[in-house]
Amino acid sequence: MKTCKDCLLDKPLNDFYKDTRYTKGVKSQCKKCYHESRIESSKSYRKDNKDKLAINMKSWRENNKEHVEKYRIENKRTVKTNGKYWAGWPSHKNTDKRKDYNLRYQYGITLDIFNNMKKEQSNKCKICQKEFGETRYTGPCVDHCHITGHVRGLLCHKCNLLVGQYELYGPKIVGYLAPS
Repeated sequence: MKTCKDCLLDKPLNDFYKDTRYTKGVKSQCKKCYHESRIESSKSYRKDNKDKLAINMKSWRENNKEHVEKYRIENKRTVKTNGKYWAGWPSHKNTDKRKDYNLRYQYGITLDIFNNMKKEQSNKCKICQKEFGETRYTGPCVDHCHITGHVRGLLCHKCNLLVGQYELYGPKIVGYLAPS
């Protein structure tokens, strides 16, 4: 048995980390108190050195661009939810940069590829040939397979919804429409 110097409770030796520098060969804090003190120490260090850590992180990201891009591709959900780096953009600025990021994140294509597809389709829906507008509901939608992720082309909002529903319920739709 040993008394923890922080919580002052008597605990068995296996509740302490091993350390030969101390008497009885274990640390003076129990494992729980040790973790709490490390967390508090880490928080205060980050608070006191916020600018220094930001500069170091920015430098690391610049020196490891391939690693960062690979991580973003492999961990799309994590980067999307935790990525405050992207969330700080004002809505009226960097629209191309944001659109490029969203296209990469959702479909694995760049803004240049998107614009080339739009140009190849003469700014028209691949199914109904209606010309694309500039709003959310009249602009082009990226049509892709939800299983493989393969991008098939650009569709108008209505055609994209129809294709999505057909992918999910195709046999049921055909059965319903078949003459009885």
